[in-house]
Amino acid sequence: MNFEQIKIENLPDEKKGSKEKRKMSKIEDIKNKVDRWRDGLGKGIDEGIKNTVVYLNVLDFPTSQSCQGHVDSGVPIPWVAVEALSRPKERFIKEEEVFQEVAKAHEISLDQIKSADNMDAYWEAIRECKQNGETDDFKEWRKKNKQLQEKMQTLLDEFYKNRSVKENTKIIVEENAESDFNIRCNMNNNEYDTFIRSHNRKMSVEEKEKFTLDLENYRAEMNKFTKFLEQKYFENKENFNAEKELSGEECREIIEGMGLTYLGITQKSKDNVVPCFVLFVSPDPRLNRTSMSVTLHELTPENIKKKIKETLKKTLKEWTEVKSDEEN
Repeated sequence: MNFEQIKIENLPDEKKGSKEKRKMSKIEDIKNKVDRWRDGLGKGIDEGIKNTVVYLNVLDFPTSQSCQGHVDSGVPIPWVAVEALSRPKERFIKEEEVFQEVAKAHEISLDQIKSADNMDAYWEAIRECKQNGETDDFKEWRKKNKQLQEKMQTLLDEFYKNRSVKENTKIIVEENAESDFNIRCNMNNNEYDTFIRSHNRKMSVEEKEKFTLDLENYRAEMNKFTKFLEQKYFENKENFNAEKELSGEECREIIEGMGLTYLGITQKSKDNVVPCFVLFVSPDPRLNRTSMSVTLHELTPENIKKKIKETLKKTLKEWTEVKSDEEN
């Protein structure tokens, strides 16, 4: 980037049109991704739950599974599984070693035990793993899921604040064993048991009509919640789960506190679509007062120092390589 061509100024006021444009662009990007998602059988996401999946991801609730609900198979309620990004490969300390040992003892492959083809072997491995405890990475991931769950509950509380809905139709948060969670309509255990019993035998016409009507009501409620999510996305200045973006003065205070020189915030395009960059200079003589930058929208109070240190390290490495080439 040629910094000489960029005007350094205070953080500009963004135009409403630019914000709307970025919001619409994010929706389209996520819709395109969701359209390409496939399950293990190569099937795409059910059309009846696709919009819900889209707007959950738009609001930074990453999804992992979903279903629009079916009467002929599965469960007759719509649901979506939510989990934080970057799930650790292993939940437990030495998990891989334990699974390999148990698989060898049962004379089955590691894939077979991990996919729970042999349930006895799988649960034996899980019991042994639990004795070792969870990894630090998984504990951090669990915390992120808990934060997402709390934010989701806040949304649901607001959604039902002035609405009167049958208890079994309400959308609830259901936490799973590994801390990820589902949002689903609150079909109670008795209703579900009745559905399973009727499904295991030949379902009568009357039963099928009832479950089909119930499913339509459940889907209607999920669609209303999806519309609510859409409204939340457009009415909020920032995304519901987005970190607070730093102001220019906050950047200055942190950068100068690190012994660096704050230059300002730049903007490259007139339409405000291109992100702003925070410019700063290091007093390190080896860098010859080279201007460095980080993208403003990537910065939060929690990560700004880390981002700046990464930039300093990268720039110094590049300077060292150039100097080495010149000497050679």
